[in-house]
Amino acid sequence: MSVYLQCTLFHFHGMKFSAVKKRRSDCVITMKALNTMKVRDENRLVDPLILFKRISILKKSDAQLKKYLEYELAPYPLALFDEKGMRKCVKSTLYKIFPESDLTQYDKTKSTYVIDAGFLLRKILWERGETYKVTCQKYVERHYGQICFLVFDGYDDTRLSTKSVEQNRRCRTYASVEAIFDESTVVTHYYTNPIHEEKRN
Repeated sequence: MSVYLQCTLFHFHGMKFSAVKKRRSDCVITMKALNTMKVRDENRLVDPLILFKRISILKKSDAQLKKYLEYELAPYPLALFDEKGMRKCVKSTLYKIFPESDLTQYDKTKSTYVIDAGFLLRKILWERGETYKVTCQKYVERHYGQICFLVFDGYDDTRLSTKSVEQNRRCRTYASVEAIFDESTVVTHYYTNPIHEEKRN
């Protein structure tokens, strides 16, 4: 709970409902409301991105642009948000920032691997009749040896996670059934795409 919300609730503590009066500053302001301005007694919607593009085109010098940017043009960072909400992240862009390493110089026998277990559920070839535990162990021992850790980075509450926006975006176009299992569950069919099943046949 934020400090602002705690202060707001403390202000109403002990008051009768009929006596509660909300101030305008206590109301939630949406992004759409922050993007409006009053022109000739009429509220008009202002797109910060279009405004920035027009300033960039009409500027006569970099010094003039610097002067314009002294004022806050947007109520939220445009690098993170657009008119629809949070921008879709591109993980490959972050990956390109890291310098390349020569992996041939490393002693793989003395290395410890941390593996995304969710990746194993989608990519490995399943043997019918085996449990999830046996299938994962066989794959990990074959490719990474004995010194490794499988990590299931799930979230108890997706509404509070950093991936909630991306998950909500994907659920609009893709949907799947809920699969409940543990390490002793026997694999009865393939959870990957049909191409993996064809490789086994």
